[in-house]
Amino acid sequence: MDNIRREDWEVLGVEPGADLEKVHRAYHARRSLFGAGSMATYSLLGTTEREEYLARIDAAFMRISNAAADLTLPFSEEPEPDDEVDASLAGLRTPTDLVGDPGPYLRHHRLVSGLTLEQVSIETKIRPNLIDAIEKEEWQKLPARVFVRGFVLQIARLLHMDDAEKLAGAFLEKMKIERGED
Repeated sequence: MDNIRREDWEVLGVEPGADLEKVHRAYHARRSLFGAGSMATYSLLGTTEREEYLARIDAAFMRISNAAADLTLPFSEEPEPDDEVDASLAGLRTPTDLVGDPGPYLRHHRLVSGLTLEQVSIETKIRPNLIDAIEKEEWQKLPARVFVRGFVLQIARLLHMDDAEKLAGAFLEKMKIERGED
């Protein structure tokens, strides 16, 4: 995995070490600003320049978002192709395992959608601390499974996830195991 460069933070317009939520918002804002239909940069950049800048935005976003979520991340002054991200960050990859990591999987989809905890809370009427506990799989902070199932389904449907039922089932199964319930 590539190290995060100082330039990555600058391209996205965020402070080094910004949390993943801020990185996602900055990414979507920059993509919008430099997109094909944007009037803000239409007369300033040619097609090639715009496409090159969009590629830089995408690369910066991928390096940062694949490295970790909500941590101060390392960066290097000069890119060194053989450098690896700190081993302690290796487990904080973009979650792709719906069954094994249902909470982080849900969080990833929320962030990719560009929504904050507060925005999801407003839309679903679920308290932000409960959404956060679901995403972090903090089992002791969650209510009964019947409520959690409804919360997970509601959030997944808000995010237009095709696998909402499967996600809710995986979440409840993991919750049952972690809590030692029958």
